[in-house]
Amino acid sequence: MSAAAVGVVAFRLGAVAGNAARRHFGLATPGPSRRLSTAQKLRVGSIQLTSLATGTAGLAVVLVSLRLAVGDLVATVSHLSSPHTLLLDLMSLCVGGSDIWAALAAWRVAQRLLGTGAGNGAPLPRRRRIHGWALRTASWAMRLGGTAVLLLAALGMKSVSTIPDLPGYHGPPWYILLVIFLLVGTGGAAVLVFASIPAMKANRYLANIVTSPDHISSGSYVLYLRPFNQDVGASAATPLGKNLNFFNNPGTWIMQSHRSHEERISALFTEFGPLLAVGSPGEQVPGGAGAARMYLPLDDWKGTVGRLIENAGVIVMGTGPGPGTLWEYAEVLRRRHPTRLVLLVTDPIEYRRFKASSVAEAEGVLYELKSRYGESWETPLLPELPDYLSSPADRAFWFNSMVYFTSDCEPHLISLDTSTVSGNFRMDSFVAKSRLTPLMNHLRSILAGASSTMPGRNDH
Repeated sequence: MSAAAVGVVAFRLGAVAGNAARRHFGLATPGPSRRLSTAQKLRVGSIQLTSLATGTAGLAVVLVSLRLAVGDLVATVSHLSSPHTLLLDLMSLCVGGSDIWAALAAWRVAQRLLGTGAGNGAPLPRRRRIHGWALRTASWAMRLGGTAVLLLAALGMKSVSTIPDLPGYHGPPWYILLVIFLLVGTGGAAVLVFASIPAMKANRYLANIVTSPDHISSGSYVLYLRPFNQDVGASAATPLGKNLNFFNNPGTWIMQSHRSHEERISALFTEFGPLLAVGSPGEQVPGGAGAARMYLPLDDWKGTVGRLIENAGVIVMGTGPGPGTLWEYAEVLRRRHPTRLVLLVTDPIEYRRFKASSVAEAEGVLYELKSRYGESWETPLLPELPDYLSSPADRAFWFNSMVYFTSDCEPHLISLDTSTVSGNFRMDSFVAKSRLTPLMNHLRSILAGASSTMPGRNDH
C-alpha cells in the first residue's frame, strides 16, 4: 500500500514537472486567466503539502547518498569493494535530486495557480537573485553529477567482465552488472539533458526589471514588441548543433550556455543596445531572459509604449493579428521611421493574418502618416512568404523570416528557410549570420546617420 501511495505521488509530481519541461522546450500554450474555486484551492494546497514532503524526502535521500558515496568511493579506490555499489549510491543521489526538482516545480506551479486572476492588484515581478543563483548552482551540480555518473557507468561497462573475478567479490553476475551500468548511464545522461531546465529558469529569475522609463536614455535600447503568447516559444531552449554531443565534444556539451531564442535575439542586436520589452501582465516571473522587462498597468499602457517607440534606437516586433500588436505597428509608423523596424516572422499563418490586418490599421492613421511623410505616402504592403519545407531544422528553428524597411519604406524579406541546411540552424550559426548581413548593415547605416531620411521630422 505504501509503495502504491509513493507511486501515485511520484506520478502526480512527474506530471507537474513534465508541464514545466514542456514550457522549457516551447511546447506549452498559455491558458486563460481564471479564478480558483474553494475546491481547486484545496487541491493546490494539497500539491504544496505533497511537494514539501517529497522535497524533504528527496533532500534526505541526497544527504544519505552523499555520505554512502563518499565511503564507497574510498573503499573502491582502496580495492575493498566493487564499483557497482558506488554507482548505486550515485543513482540514488540522482533520484533524490530529481525528487527535489519535481517538488520545486510542483511548488512553483501551485503558487502560480494561486496567483492567477489577481488582476491589477497582483505584485509586480522582482529580480530574485537567491532563487536564480540557487537554480544555477543546482544546474551545475546536475551537469557535474550527471557527467560523473555517465563516466563511471562507462568505466563499469568496460570492465564488467573482470569485476566478478575480483578477490572477495560476492555481488551479482556480470550480465546483471551490465544492466545496472546501462541503467545508471541512462540516468546520468538524463540528468545532463535536464540540467538545462533549472539553468534557463535561473536566467529568468535573474532577468533585469526596469521600474520606470524615466531612467532610460533615448536611443540607447532595442525595443522588443510582440504578442505576449509568443513568450512561451521565445523562452524555449535553442537546439544544439548537429555534430555536438557528449561523446565527440564533452567539454563544450557540458559547458553549453542553454540560451533561449529570446536571449539569442538579444545577442544578435546587442551592438544597437540592450533589449527592452513590456512584461506580460500578471506573470510571477519574467517570461524571458533575453530582454529587460517593464510592467505597465492594463488600463494605461499605450502612452508609455508610444514614448518607448519614439525613443528606441531599433524596434524588433513579433508579428501577430492581436489588436495590441497591430496598434503598436501603426504607432511605429506614426512615431518612428520604419527604417528602424524589424518584423520577426515566427508563424507563417499568424504573419499572413498580421499582413492582412496591418493595412487597415495603418489606414486608420492615414492622415497623420501623410502629414509626416507627404501626400504620396502609401501604406507598405508586406511581402509574401516563400513556401517553407517541413524539415527537422525548420521545426527546430523558431524564426522563419525577418522583414526590414529601406529609406523609401520598401519592405524587404530575409528568409531563414533551413530546408537546404544540414543540422540545426541557430541564430549564431555562420549561415544565419551571412543571411542577416544586409539587415545588420542597414541598421548600422541608419543609426550612423548615413541613410537619407523621408520628408518630415528627422529621426535618423
